[in-house]
Amino acid sequence: MVDDEPILLSIIERALRPLGYRLLIALTPEEAIKINETYEEDIDLLLTDVIMPKMNGKDLADKILLKRHGVKVVFMTGYLAENTIYKGQDEKPGIYLQKPIRINTLRQKLREVLDD
Repeated sequence: MVDDEPILLSIIERALRPLGYRLLIALTPEEAIKINETYEEDIDLLLTDVIMPKMNGKDLADKILLKRHGVKVVFMTGYLAENTIYKGQDEKPGIYLQKPIRINTLRQKLREVLDD
């Protein structure tokens, strides 16, 4: 889970841990890349903000997927997806959730993505 807003990460963590999700939390894309390089267990899903300092969520996902090909990606954005994630691209990898995100919507969407 990657977002440069600590409060949002805390809210999402409190919503998902009781459901049995094991979370790796990063405040920056660089931190997420370091976790990806050193974490030895499987990572099933990347939940990331799109707009962050120094690196966007799409570039982060591309870097994560280089090492972990099976990781599913869910983007979070406060902007329109066509203006952020998919700009100039024919292929639309992952799915996105519009911020502000309702917790029940997040839980449902993550479950759908993981079960797919």
